[in-house]
Amino acid sequence: MDNYKKVKLSEVAEINIRQINKNSIFDNIIYIDIASVTKGTIDETQNIQTSKAPSRAKRLVKKNDILYSTVRPNLEHYTFIKDDLPNNTVASTGFAVITPNQDLVDPYYLYCLITQSQFTQYLSQVAEQAVSTYPTVSPNVIADLELSLPPLSEQKRISNILSSFDNKIEQLKKENNILENIAQTIFKEWFVNYNFPNKDGKPYKDSGGKMIDSELGLIPEGWRVGKLGEVLELKSGYPFSSKDYAEKSSQQIIRISDVKGKGIIDSNKAFYISNNAIQDSRAKDFILSQGDILISMSGSIGRIGIVPKIIHNTLYLNQRVGKLFFKKPLFRNYLHSLLLSNNLEEKISSMGYGSVQQNINSKQIHEIPFVIPSTDSLQNFNEKFTALINKHTSNYEETGQLALMKELLLNKLLK
Repeated sequence: MDNYKKVKLSEVAEINIRQINKNSIFDNIIYIDIASVTKGTIDETQNIQTSKAPSRAKRLVKKNDILYSTVRPNLEHYTFIKDDLPNNTVASTGFAVITPNQDLVDPYYLYCLITQSQFTQYLSQVAEQAVSTYPTVSPNVIADLELSLPPLSEQKRISNILSSFDNKIEQLKKENNILENIAQTIFKEWFVNYNFPNKDGKPYKDSGGKMIDSELGLIPEGWRVGKLGEVLELKSGYPFSSKDYAEKSSQQIIRISDVKGKGIIDSNKAFYISNNAIQDSRAKDFILSQGDILISMSGSIGRIGIVPKIIHNTLYLNQRVGKLFFKKPLFRNYLHSLLLSNNLEEKISSMGYGSVQQNINSKQIHEIPFVIPSTDSLQNFNEKFTALINKHTSNYEETGQLALMKELLLNKLLK
């Protein structure tokens, strides 16, 4: 590695060079908050009137910038902006917005380099020593990071290899979005519009199928209204403490933030917990298995996720995340789609209580009325849904494997 050059980050990039102020030309901004960014992914942005934007909404962001949270670096709130963004995209002042000098460093290579564990650990150690309300580092500390860079041509070669993994992962995510839309279309047509296939294979309601009155409106003859508690039981997770967190271990916990909604649980970002955390004999009752359906019970309540294939570590369920136990397995796929539907999610959201943070409890979920279809309709739906969910799960597992392969390759290439 004789051709590698040692530099400080400030020699190849600038930090926080663009900001908006009270005289901003933008009436609205697209805002990226720290909580919406985790380990390379921006979960959501907010469209806010500039006059009503939080005071921390100041850092202008553009393509090839790196967002790196200066607050609690161990939580890995960082991402790379690979695509063009609207000119009014703004990030929180809790981020250091790093703008690479592309004549000296490949932007994506720099992002991959400074998000390696040794840098995260170093910044976390510095943050813990900070005299502030919570662990934080100043942008100057990031600017002083010492890097070892190969020639620019080699950086680009490595960057292209790593980007190919990202492209494949993105392709699989798009395919899963299509599968989700297909599943929801079938569900809506069968169980909202009641146009499931009749005995002749024709749409039931549109073909004149008999409808009867119920407390939820007209439903097909032979169907009825019941309560969710008839077919499932919701149980909350184990009360793990932040003191139980570990840098690395053979077990992880699924928290509210890991339940992304739309059936997704991102176990790749789940926190590790220490061996001491699972010494309580009760903890074993909260071990998760592939296919378990979870629901968020605090904060953004009602989000649904399915536990993916567990390849390495044991997953445990944290408190305020509920797991569905099905008394009647025949209803599993139907209820999964029902819970993902906008109508039920809105209903659950409206049931929340608490002034600081919205919460729901198991009893509230058990009391929700829902339409109970005929056994034949449920069996036919399961046949179609199972194929879709298997492909969806397979794609999701492949994205996890690709992410792991990328990480292993990245460690080797950047060593």
